[in-house]
Amino acid sequence: MKQLSDFISSKHPETLIAGLGFDSRRIEKNWAFFAFAPVSGGRPGDLFINQAISSGAAAVICRDSEPNRAAMECNPSTEFIFTSSPQAEFARWCSIFWDRPQDSFPIIGVTGTDGKTTTCSFLYQILNTLGIRTALLSTVSMDSGSGIKSSPYRQSTPEADRIFSFLSDCRASKVQAVVMETTSHSLSPLTSRLSQISFAGAVFTTISSEHLEFHGTLEKYVDAKMNLARQTSREGFVIYPSCSQYGSLIRSSFKGDNIQPCDVSSLTILSRTIDQTVLQEDCMGVSFCYGPEAFLQNALEALMAARAFTGRQIPLSILSTIVPVRGRMETKRTTRGVFIVDFAHTADAFSRLFCFVKQMRPQCRITAVFSSGGHRDIDKRSKMGIIASKMCNTMILTSEDPRDEGFEKITSDILSKADTRDCSVLLVPDRAEAIRKAVSISAPGTVTLLLGKGHEKTIEFENGRSIAWNESEVLASALKEAGIE
Repeated sequence: MKQLSDFISSKHPETLIAGLGFDSRRIEKNWAFFAFAPVSGGRPGDLFINQAISSGAAAVICRDSEPNRAAMECNPSTEFIFTSSPQAEFARWCSIFWDRPQDSFPIIGVTGTDGKTTTCSFLYQILNTLGIRTALLSTVSMDSGSGIKSSPYRQSTPEADRIFSFLSDCRASKVQAVVMETTSHSLSPLTSRLSQISFAGAVFTTISSEHLEFHGTLEKYVDAKMNLARQTSREGFVIYPSCSQYGSLIRSSFKGDNIQPCDVSSLTILSRTIDQTVLQEDCMGVSFCYGPEAFLQNALEALMAARAFTGRQIPLSILSTIVPVRGRMETKRTTRGVFIVDFAHTADAFSRLFCFVKQMRPQCRITAVFSSGGHRDIDKRSKMGIIASKMCNTMILTSEDPRDEGFEKITSDILSKADTRDCSVLLVPDRAEAIRKAVSISAPGTVTLLLGKGHEKTIEFENGRSIAWNESEVLASALKEAGIE
């Protein structure tokens, strides 16, 4: 419980603030309601001010407008605070409400287009293996110090109230460090979710094109990513891929001196399979639980971050202690070929994955089950279709999260520039049925890729409808039904 004076100068400084929220349906007595400005075509929070007041809001934080000033006149007992960015104010108030938990420990942020979740997990595992009590907030998992569990949030980096509540739990658990996945949305000034955090370190994975439906342009997307470097302390560190086309921008965005490019080609690989890499360290072999180079890049960046954070010369052999991340290159060998569940959902990720499979199994036939999310970056769809049609023998187009766009529109976009003369295309809207179809046409020598869902627990359809989902379980069930081991 706080007083209004803890947040702002007010005519009613002793007004109690019992909670903070931006969803009018969840506002309770003596809460502050933040009327978010609309993003990505959403509805403005201003429309729900009266509902929030009816639910007991003691304060309303909103943009200055005639309708909002009229609402203030009609509700003299409610404190109205006008601001150009309710989202930024929400982050600031959340920080104060939870007593600035971010100041209690160093926070390492990880951003990029692909590989954020795996890099977070690898760094979290390495630091804990070293005996550093480390918390984690990522797309797949979270651990506030009381044990790792599945993240309950659909957003990789949730809203500010959840972030600071999580950090408060970390403080109560007396963690020594936090590893946090930081998305372009959360780093953008449009949401300002992370604007109150100064990072002790930053790790950049690969950056390509994604979420243009939110940012508008690639330049704004990349600029949002750079906020992680800008918000990293001068005394901190930054790790980034040596091959990144944005290397110079990352370097110029960071005001400190400890910035290190990561060159995965510096490693000596003794052997590699689809789901394992053996590296050389001195005269020993170090086994790592993934085959693709992208995962090895993530692991090396995590190791470099751990070295920069601790100041220790941590041996490469610590990579052998890493366990795989759920929904990331989950590989199952069967009598009817190899099945892989992976979260790949961008053109860049498609290109790397398909090329890796062909490198490992030059003579294999590839079947890919995939789609693209509704109301998300439309430009990537045709690029994904081009890559898949070039590399696959069979594409089974299905539902990922069609939302209100629908299966037909998304499928049409994917196929708009695809060359399908040497690739069979099957349209199966029901994802479970699509997976059963992929299983039914599998054969020895086939590699079947189930892409885009990975760890996710739901499939989102029209009007907010969703169904429970577990890609790995659906695959296991389909294999069992077909009698495949």
